[in-house]
Amino acid sequence: TMVQLVEEMQPDILSASFKSSLSEFGVPDTVEVTSAVTVEPPTSSTTASSGSSGPSPTSPPPSTTLSPCGGTPNPASTVEGNFLLSYDLVDFNATAEELGKLKDTGTAAIQNSLALLIGHSVMAQDIQVSYMPVEAAFLQTKQSNLSIAVKVVFTFPCPQDIAPELLSQAVAQITEAELTTAMNDVFITAGIDAQVLNLKVSIITSTWFSGTPTTTTTTMSTTTTLPYTTEDVHPCASFDDFTPQAKMSEYGWCEYDASTANVSELACLDAGCQNYDAETPYCYCDTEVKCAALGLTWMYHTCEREMSAYMHGEYPALIETARKQGNCSGLETSWHQNIEQVLEWPARMCCKSWPKKLCDVNAELVTPCKDPADFMPDNILDHGAGVNFTCKETLMNWWEEYTLLENASKTGCGGLQTSWGEKLVDFVIHPATYCCRSKPATLCEPDLKPLSPCKDESDYHPEKVLHEWCDSPTATDCGAFGCEDHGGHCYCKTATSCEAAGGTWMTKTCGAEFHESVDRVMIKALNAAANGTSCNDLDVHGQSLADSISWSAITCCSNWPASICNKDAKRMTPCKSASDFNPDTVMWAYCDFYSNGATMPNASTCQAQSGCRGDEHWCDCSDQSSCEAVGGMWQSHSCEKEIEQWTPEHHEVLQAAEADGTCSGHLLHGHTKLEDLTHWPAQTCCPQSVCFPNVEKMTPCTHKADFLATKTVSSWCDLYPAPSEADCVAQNCTYHSEWYCECSTEASCVGAGGRFTASNCTSETAWWSPEVHKALKEAIDKGTCADIQAGWGSLEQVIQYPGGMCCDSGKTMCEDFAAQR
Repeated sequence: TMVQLVEEMQPDILSASFKSSLSEFGVPDTVEVTSAVTVEPPTSSTTASSGSSGPSPTSPPPSTTLSPCGGTPNPASTVEGNFLLSYDLVDFNATAEELGKLKDTGTAAIQNSLALLIGHSVMAQDIQVSYMPVEAAFLQTKQSNLSIAVKVVFTFPCPQDIAPELLSQAVAQITEAELTTAMNDVFITAGIDAQVLNLKVSIITSTWFSGTPTTTTTTMSTTTTLPYTTEDVHPCASFDDFTPQAKMSEYGWCEYDASTANVSELACLDAGCQNYDAETPYCYCDTEVKCAALGLTWMYHTCEREMSAYMHGEYPALIETARKQGNCSGLETSWHQNIEQVLEWPARMCCKSWPKKLCDVNAELVTPCKDPADFMPDNILDHGAGVNFTCKETLMNWWEEYTLLENASKTGCGGLQTSWGEKLVDFVIHPATYCCRSKPATLCEPDLKPLSPCKDESDYHPEKVLHEWCDSPTATDCGAFGCEDHGGHCYCKTATSCEAAGGTWMTKTCGAEFHESVDRVMIKALNAAANGTSCNDLDVHGQSLADSISWSAITCCSNWPASICNKDAKRMTPCKSASDFNPDTVMWAYCDFYSNGATMPNASTCQAQSGCRGDEHWCDCSDQSSCEAVGGMWQSHSCEKEIEQWTPEHHEVLQAAEADGTCSGHLLHGHTKLEDLTHWPAQTCCPQSVCFPNVEKMTPCTHKADFLATKTVSSWCDLYPAPSEADCVAQNCTYHSEWYCECSTEASCVGAGGRFTASNCTSETAWWSPEVHKALKEAIDKGTCADIQAGWGSLEQVIQYPGGMCCDSGKTMCEDFAAQR
């Protein structure tokens, strides 16, 4: 019978007896009996009293026979568990009454969720819930930018005929996601938008013990009668690293002791606080100002208060052992609570050099950066919705995310993702943008570099303004502020007009567009191009990289059109030599009365200004001074502006033609002949064209000396509106009708109020293309114009005007050659 009793003896009861006996001799309670297999009759016996601590593993060995509650040897057992719960009230918009109900709803959510997930006939009403610190339990206040973390401790009695080991195991098997989802469902049922609370559950642990708990912790004292102090019990690598007055949470509370506080209900309400129970007076104040107005003390849960909870039971000995061995490896409570998990949150909040801590004195901070040295801990990381933390604070508040970073630092980011399905490689981009000097490189993509679209980074001008616009102008009368009405929206071209119209003038620099960009697609494309991939093979939001940067590179790169896509490209002109180019020569100009800042004059103002003509609906001025005098804006297009409008392909085609020594066969966009593209700008801006570099300038005459360069070929009087018949005749002009007065000389035209224009042989032949001059030279050499083409037609047709009137002989060379045959 005795042998049978020994064989049936449970390890946990024997372990408890040993601890009780050895404690009398000062032996720490770290001894643990793992099995009882001896069959020798005992020489003495020790009986464990009911309620003695006797933990058992959460997963019983296969050979163990489980004993259900309600019988021998488990007449009464209690299961205990805990988990970390974080949430915030930043977006929790509720009335004071609704806030007051939050704690009860939160507790009910925990009870119902645990009962549902544990099963085994566990009832929600039997689950007792307490909080550490108790003051932070589902706060009944709202403070901006507030995130709360609290340890939730729960206990419940073992139901009849259920083994406590199975219950403890059921708790341990609950996943963090399952408990979070179940709690959210309860909140939703109660009419609370659970999403805005941002609930998050982590580190669920459980155990069981014989008997029932005799007390429930509701407060935490900062003093202790135990022979331990925070110098002995703290989570840091050294006591010098411990910050006892640091806050475990930004949440504070008004310390109210009904036995000593002398605050009437009226005084409580006058201070803006709430009196929750008239029978048991309790005045609740949600701000430090209100609390102080009543002479009460505003408290925070400090690291010193937190660690006082670990000066009891097994924790001090475990912490001492960890300090001696230099880590927490293999250390857990008798109820199998990992000491490293227990101390992680206090270590984060209380240790100056975290992640160095008691359990890992050599730990190095893992960051989202390419290199930890690139991390900027004091930078502000925008979390959206007005919530901002420093980069270091963000890491300290990460649990799952920080574990992922630790794993990635060892094995890489491949295959790692968050519980919500986001790949780690994508998750780290946002924090790295704000927190890492080496951005856009990250822990997951360490080789990415900040690149510009330029040939070399030395060509890059990050300070130049690339985009500028007027944001949200409020004016309804756009024209009154110098803006244009575009479908009910004011379009303002200057900062002055924008601000006058109630808008904000915005600018974006080249630096913001590229080096500071968060456009990951563009960043990766530029890096790929730098590594040799063709820009035409790189897609950036539906465009090739070459097309995506073509416009930006003009402003941002000093060596444009050379770029990261074509480092050998050079700026071309339509001229035979770049040194021949005349950038300031005006190709065309006009008086603009329609753009922002211009004003259309009335007919009398326009007609009274010398050099202008018009009526009530239009006005035309021939020169800049007269244009600006009547409210217009003189718009001129120089040779330099013409070149600036060319695309990189324009320059590439010209560069290829220059290398080949001919424009023949080179097409822009696959269809436009290069000779046609350069014809007009070359005529105005160059002495010789790039496509016809050695063409001699010719005249229509057989002998150049016969050319009458200044002879007037045609002239006309631009006279609008037409003067009266009397005024027309008085200037020796011919009156045809009320619309037409013909003046043949400059003096008569000007006298009648008109604008006299004349062309001579030089101006008329200036429009001839190089092909015409080339054809004329060919005709001189051959002594005939027969079968010689000059661009669009035969040479004889092309030079027919101005023809012989510009030659002293009265004949063109073609006519001379024909007469000689």
